[in-house]
Amino acid sequence: MRNLAHISLFILTSTIVLLYSCSDEPPATEADRVKKILVDGGNWQTTSVTIDGISSTELFTGFTIRFQANNSYTTTGTTPVWARNGSYTFTSDQATSFTREDGVVVEIQSIDSSQITFRLTWTKTTIGSGRSSSITGVHIFTFIPG
Repeated sequence: MRNLAHISLFILTSTIVLLYSCSDEPPATEADRVKKILVDGGNWQTTSVTIDGISSTELFTGFTIRFQANNSYTTTGTTPVWARNGSYTFTSDQATSFTREDGVVVEIQSIDSSQITFRLTWTKTTIGSGRSSSITGVHIFTFIPG
């Protein structure tokens, strides 16, 4: 009787392990988790932008960004350092940064469903001439979902 109980327990345990290991869905990667947050946020709205530590939000009036599941994005509003639409590729499975289609690497400083913060270095002067009109430097964007 005791052997029968052990055999039954062994068969039950083996069946559970076998069923669990045959799951069709692979475990989600960090890149999958980050992409889901980006896509599910809809139109991410800019709450602040700093350039080299100086508040520059006024240069990005109405700027929003929307990520799609196919690794593309679209933008609206004033956006001198982001294309109207483009693509991105995570630089690693940890999804701590991505590279845009123009080669700019965007570091994901923080991300959750309520806020994201990106950091990138922009090397072009795209608003007039002179240092006061320049927007080159380290840009930090903070967004909330819209």
